[in-house]
Amino acid sequence: MTLAFVGEADTRVRRALEQGAASVGGEGFVCVLDRIEALVPGIEVLAPSAPPSPLLALAEGLRRLVADVAGAAGCRPYRPHVTLARHADHARSVSLFPPVVWRARDYVLCRSVRAEPGSYDVLKRWPLNEDI
Repeated sequence: MTLAFVGEADTRVRRALEQGAASVGGEGFVCVLDRIEALVPGIEVLAPSAPPSPLLALAEGLRRLVADVAGAAGCRPYRPHVTLARHADHARSVSLFPPVVWRARDYVLCRSVRAEPGSYDVLKRWPLNEDI
């Protein structure tokens, strides 16, 4: 689940993000992914119908960090989701039962692997407070 998107980042930006992300932190949380829906036409995602507050706070803190360090801030509101399919012909909105229950205990800085679409390298990991 993407919390904040950076785009291309040189070594200086990456180091600044690593240092800054360590101070964002937050509480661990449980996110119930209970909806399959079209994020935009052709993109089918798994999403929570009620995103937990700690998830939204973490995403906002990281969005601010990315804006400060890389000058990139998304103008669209944050919509937590996991992409299921791109170029989906019949993306629909339905409830998922049973839902996927995701317990977040940490967050990571990743980079996509261009040679393998949908693959990511984890560059750095930070723990969340363990109150879940």
